[in-house]
Amino acid sequence: MRILLSFVPYFVFGFILDAVPVALACLIAAIVGLVIALGDYRLRGRSIKLLDGGTIAIFVIVALIAAFLKPALQPSWVWVATNAGLLAISLVSLAIRRPFTLQYAREQVGPDLWNSPVFLAVNDRITAVWALAFAVMLFFQLAIITMPGMPALADYVGSIAPVFVALAFTAWYPRHVRRSYATGSRPAT
Repeated sequence: MRILLSFVPYFVFGFILDAVPVALACLIAAIVGLVIALGDYRLRGRSIKLLDGGTIAIFVIVALIAAFLKPALQPSWVWVATNAGLLAISLVSLAIRRPFTLQYAREQVGPDLWNSPVFLAVNDRITAVWALAFAVMLFFQLAIITMPGMPALADYVGSIAPVFVALAFTAWYPRHVRRSYATGSRPAT
């Protein structure tokens, strides 16, 4: 599932955050995102994904803020910024009727389906689930910051579980819709 590759910069950021300053961790995450985006573009001839481009922008902006405006920027606030950025990407892509998941989905089906109302509706739903996942992650990160007594497990669950739920839905829902159409029972899309 290609969409998982788009989250590698966040995994790298989380992995190196304790070892290097926040600004450097953000810069490294942005570079990883750029390598992924350019690799997908150059090696496979695919377009640079909105999520990849947004991720690069988020990490570059936060790196600049951490380096110049707020050198003591806490990692928890960086997670707030990245989760808010991911939520914004999702919501804006839905608002302009170009859900960010379309770029990934179009790589999985033939061009004859790209403008199908069902295909577009499925991607609206999948992107909405991702937006919900990012909102949950943002909520948990803000809760961790504002309620210091919150257990560390809540941070991990609130940061990881929504991604796995969204990934599972992304894998399941298109198959569910195809199966429903194949059996003649059309799901509400």
